[in-house]
Amino acid sequence: MKIFKYFFICLSIFAVVSCEDDSEVFDEGNPLNRNIINLEGTVSTQTTIAGEGDKISFEATIPQTFESAVTVTARVRYDNGRTTLGSATIPAGSTSGTGSITLPGDDGASSGMLYGVPDFAKLELVGIQLADLEKGNTYTLTSNKTSFAIIDSTLGAAGGLNVLFDWEGAPSSDLDMYIYSADTFELYESAETGSRYEVDLFQNLNRPDGDYFIAVGVYSIGTDEPTRDLDYLFALTLPDGTVDIYTGTFEAAADGDFYFPVINFTKTTDEETGTVSYTTSQP
Repeated sequence: MKIFKYFFICLSIFAVVSCEDDSEVFDEGNPLNRNIINLEGTVSTQTTIAGEGDKISFEATIPQTFESAVTVTARVRYDNGRTTLGSATIPAGSTSGTGSITLPGDDGASSGMLYGVPDFAKLELVGIQLADLEKGNTYTLTSNKTSFAIIDSTLGAAGGLNVLFDWEGAPSSDLDMYIYSADTFELYESAETGSRYEVDLFQNLNRPDGDYFIAVGVYSIGTDEPTRDLDYLFALTLPDGTVDIYTGTFEAAADGDFYFPVINFTKTTDEETGTVSYTTSQP
């Protein structure tokens, strides 16, 4: 009997201690006992027009600083429901940082609109992660939404500057594209297919570093009128996958007109790494 009573007492004590330990562990990890802090950030991008699958950059801002670096998650959602995620790093002690996101890829649909479907893509911030967690605190992040248009087509990254030229009324209006050296006026590239787009890959190899320009020739404006205003768009894909997009208008264009420079660019090769880069601009 004494042995039984002793065993019962010990079992009771063990149960009490075990329950107390379990209670501490449970309370420590119980999300209901944590402080949920909702942050409202802002996101911005210089992108106003992009193509499906393009990589774009953005800037993220949060309302407070942290002692450790912070990673914020951005999301792009198309009007058709497709989404992708990207991220930006905000350094310790700072409230803003830059990042990039690759847009959802081509779904095969075509709007036929030169400047794309307005506000088809929406960019926002949807998450935040601290490099060093704060005990007892959990942070969430939301933001404004910024919109931009999505065009029917751009080109992927390749071994050079990948150029796509689009214009109003194509292909009934027939325009051609040329690339010249800005120093010697030597012709390096030509595209005269009479198609919906004119495209060209200005290759890294066998092309000297220097300044170049893109010119446009008007084979036909596609109407019986003597002149016609023609809106145009250039999408230039850089070797790192980012895309520079330029738009404009050839005013009172006529058959046989020749425009230059329409786009300027510079090719540069790093002497140490051999990495080729391009900078583009519109006059």
